[in-house]
Amino acid sequence: MPASLSMLPRSHHGFLVRARGSSSVVASLSRSTSHVSSSSVSPSSSRACLSQGSLVKKSLPLKNDSTLVGSMKVRKSDTSQHHGRGGVPFKNTKEARLAKQLAKCGTLSEIENLLTPMQTKDMSSKELSFMLGAICRRHGEPERALQALRHLESTGAPVRNVYSYTAVLSGLGRAGCISQAQALLASMDDVGLEADTAAHNAVLAALAKEARWQDAEALTEQMRSRGVPRDVYTYTSIVHALGRAGHWERARVLVRNMVRGRLETRPNVVTFSALMGACLACDEPAAAMATFHDMELCGVRPDAKALTHFFTACRAVDPPQGARALDIFRTQTECRDGVQPVTSTYNALIAALGSAGLCDDALAVLDEMEEADMEERSPNGITYNAALFACARAGRASDARLLCARMDAAGVRRDAVTYAELLRALARGGCLRESLQILDELEQGVREVRPNLVVYNVMLAECARSIGASSDDVDDDDLLSFVDRTVSSMESAGGDLSPDPFTRRAHLLALENANEWRRAAEVSRSTGADLDILRGVVYRGVDAARITLPLALEPLRTAANAVVASGRRARELGARELGARQQGKP
Repeated sequence: MPASLSMLPRSHHGFLVRARGSSSVVASLSRSTSHVSSSSVSPSSSRACLSQGSLVKKSLPLKNDSTLVGSMKVRKSDTSQHHGRGGVPFKNTKEARLAKQLAKCGTLSEIENLLTPMQTKDMSSKELSFMLGAICRRHGEPERALQALRHLESTGAPVRNVYSYTAVLSGLGRAGCISQAQALLASMDDVGLEADTAAHNAVLAALAKEARWQDAEALTEQMRSRGVPRDVYTYTSIVHALGRAGHWERARVLVRNMVRGRLETRPNVVTFSALMGACLACDEPAAAMATFHDMELCGVRPDAKALTHFFTACRAVDPPQGARALDIFRTQTECRDGVQPVTSTYNALIAALGSAGLCDDALAVLDEMEEADMEERSPNGITYNAALFACARAGRASDARLLCARMDAAGVRRDAVTYAELLRALARGGCLRESLQILDELEQGVREVRPNLVVYNVMLAECARSIGASSDDVDDDDLLSFVDRTVSSMESAGGDLSPDPFTRRAHLLALENANEWRRAAEVSRSTGADLDILRGVVYRGVDAARITLPLALEPLRTAANAVVASGRRARELGARELGARQQGKP
């Protein structure tokens, strides 16, 4: 080995320069077998070497009793404590630094090759936990990390500690290996390790993903009995588990107990967001909005995810609360140190504004996203589809066309939802014939996508609504013929295009608006479709009821009989009142 560090090739500098890849780091370790004495290195030569690296900003003259390790100076007299295993979390050896570097950018084979008795003898538990965690997180191989842990234990490597076990537990939990994670947690007692809060939380997070809330609560009770502290992430995992299992009310009780100080910790924004997500998953948007209000009362500032949940709830409630969503957005984002919204937050806000009929505000929010020119706020396909939905609700065909042109200019690909909302906007904006032409182009393959069930259902519904309306765009007979032909083609195609309840409802609505009572009853009888439409047919009059009743289903006959009976009763009461008035009685 050369006596002077300046005579070494650049690849031998190891950690004096920033590694350009894991392979170069491995080569550096294999070629460098011993430390270079700094006594033979002159200050000028050391500066020349360090000037080539990007990791060290400025080199300093080295004393004869120091060794340069990375960008740190470590005295020779102090190197023994870094090489020892007396509780020092990080060692300044080449193997230790290589372990940390490979944990960040190394391949799976390189990491496993480093986990050998010869290489791990100069590593501490901290570096080994980094390596095991990299196998789990970066490479998604928790079972191999578990095998490596057991192998290193058999060789006497310092992996029998809470750090290494928790790293493997987290990986097993993310991969859904719950039984293995539980077994590993239980084995910590057998090897004399006391599982801490982080180790239990790793298993709780895995249980929450599988909605196993009973097991999560049992593990939390086990933590209490063993004296393991329970933090906010412990209870947040239980809220996640309850929400995925559909027990949003139980989750809300747990969060309220945290708010009232009945538990060890207070809820944070992650806890409230988990509860809001649970409410939305259970179709309880009003409860999600109430949770957001409770969060504000507790002084917890929302983050981008909490705002996204709140805007989604504002869209789902009846009536939609688009104006409130916009007010909260302005308040939380325009203040000092406000929330930094992301694309999903804007998407939920635009959808809420569109559902409330605030098309201008929705388009204004989209303009803000485009003007911001930030990657985390750049509009995507969902953004433009939400804006198209707002235009469709307002019947603004021209704005819908412009939005599609903006999508093309931004390089965002149109999908089936894009065309569904475009067809809806054109139909409601008085351009039904144009929407039919676009659908024909989709069927012929001229456009970039093929029509799916959503596109057909939207077009059928808009044609059914237009039958009987005062519109000269398309004749009613042509629209009814289109509906009949399209439904028949969907039945013949089958598969993903098989008619669903929305298809049947649109077909029955078209027949009702065209006064085709008998055909409506026949369609309902053959398909078992939507009784609400047929009840509306019966309520039209006695003549329609006489045609429909013999062909309708039994529940419909019962409903019609109730209508007839109520009418007869009303006539009897009217006759009695008229007779009483003629006789002068009150």
